[in-house]
Amino acid sequence: MLSESDIIVSGNEPEIVSYHILLNPDSNPNTSLTDELIQSSEVHSAHEILHSLESNNHQAYFKTLQQCDYLIACAILPYLDQMRLAGINEVISKLGGRMESLEHFWNTLFFDSEDAFVDFLRHNRMKIITKESKKLGRECSYIVRIKEGEEESVV
Repeated sequence: MLSESDIIVSGNEPEIVSYHILLNPDSNPNTSLTDELIQSSEVHSAHEILHSLESNNHQAYFKTLQQCDYLIACAILPYLDQMRLAGINEVISKLGGRMESLEHFWNTLFFDSEDAFVDFLRHNRMKIITKESKKLGRECSYIVRIKEGEEESVV
């Protein structure tokens, strides 16, 4: 039987624990972690990432994705579409779908190109239209939902 003195602790244990937390979000390893591990920046960041996913906080998610290392990015990549939809839905609900800069918006949501963004919208029954903004007094791009039976072409 192993005693505590037989357990080898790695210098990168906080990093490994953070991967475990991200890859197994339904488990709660905190009950078996030392206070030092729980308070490490890596484990704290993993919990922040999970909180951003649980609360659908796309801004925190994309900020983390922009700043994290490659392995963390791989661990949270499966949630990318969920967070993209959260961002798009927020623009639709708060701004009526209006985007100040189409290119900035699709870059913010980690799309490789405008075509990839348009394909994602089409897959999720949305499209981009251009129309006059009464508030701004100029033409703007808007994301709108495609209604049942409506043509899906992008204007």
